Amino acid sequence: MIQMVLLPIMTYAAVAWGYVSKTLNKRLQAQQNIALRETVDAPWLYSKV
Repeated sequence: MIQMVLLPIMTYAAVAWGYVSKTLNKRLQAQQNIALRETVDAPWLYSKV
């Protein structure tokens, strides 16, 4: 499902994002990580137990 639905949305216009500053890229990556965690209902941290 992720490859069929979410991946095309997240990679749309990825070439345009390749020219942004490192700071903006980190902020964008953080927002994508948050959205993906919420989408798949993943916990924020994993226990090493």
